Amino acid sequence: MNCKNCNKKTNCCCKKCTLEKLKIYSRRENITQRYEEKERLQAEILAFIDPTESLKEQITIKEDRLIKLHIAVENAKMRIAMKQSEVNKLDTTPHSKPSQFDAVFTSQSNFISRADIKKKEKSERLTKLEEEVAKKRLKYCIHACRIFPVQVYDVNVESVTVKSKNSKNWAVVNDSELQKGLRIAIRNSYINDKLRAKLANQLSNGTISLPLDLHPPFAAFTNTLQLVHLLSVIFNFRPPETLSHHDLCIRERWTKESLNRDWSTLCDAVIYLCIFIGMSHTKLKYTDPHHNLIALASFVVNDYNNINRIGSRPMCDLSEVHALIEAQRPEDCQKKDELDESWTFVD
Repeated sequence: MNCKNCNKKTNCCCKKCTLEKLKIYSRRENITQRYEEKERLQAEILAFIDPTESLKEQITIKEDRLIKLHIAVENAKMRIAMKQSEVNKLDTTPHSKPSQFDAVFTSQSNFISRADIKKKEKSERLTKLEEEVAKKRLKYCIHACRIFPVQVYDVNVESVTVKSKNSKNWAVVNDSELQKGLRIAIRNSYINDKLRAKLANQLSNGTISLPLDLHPPFAAFTNTLQLVHLLSVIFNFRPPETLSHHDLCIRERWTKESLNRDWSTLCDAVIYLCIFIGMSHTKLKYTDPHHNLIALASFVVNDYNNINRIGSRPMCDLSEVHALIEAQRPEDCQKKDELDESWTFVD
């Protein structure tokens, strides 16, 4: 091929041909750059358009839901208006009480009135029965105290000679050391702290070989147990631990510890019996059951209302009573109770 400008063959290097070639190359480069810029701009436009489309879809969904909610609200308003109109119609109509309900209401009111009358009659009858029970308990308590009378007297003479009027009475004691001070007489026997301590030391040899001067304190102890048992039966009271006269009679082996334990059991039974019938614990002494029995008799005899409705009274708080017992209980009894696993306090 020949060049048009210089009539040469191809690959001409003349100035005019070279300029034309450069124009062609620059035009092609511009086209390539514009194409790339177009692609880049299209990608950016798509990046902006895609979130907008998703937002449009969400907006469309929410608009549909709002339309449905508006329709549901309108329907609900229509139903409310219909129900309100029905209620207004019912309010305007006169209320008619069914005739069959009158008999039911009348029978119910009659039943309630009869039940109130019966309840009142039952309460009055129960009050009379409780008063009769209290009077009978007072009567039986007086009989028990007459069978086993308890007295406290002070012996101030140095030597007293007691002559028995009846041969069946207990032996005569003429001991100045034992005669001095307070004595508790129960029936034809007597006891005090010194006699009880001497009795505890002599019981290890058995009851048959007891000296004659220790027969009265042992009899006083057994009589006190019988009196407490009778009072427990009269007032329907169950002590924390029971000890009867029969148990003492069939016991083969006696020790000082056994008598101390029995005495502690007696003290517990007396003080809990006094609390059970309503006496105040401030007037009681744990180690002096006979004084507590005398106070119990005075409390019962002064007014039978003190022992009225014992079984229906609310349960009292025994924490103060337990504190009183623990404070006044002798040390040997406390140690014995710690060894005795069967002992429990009544709560």
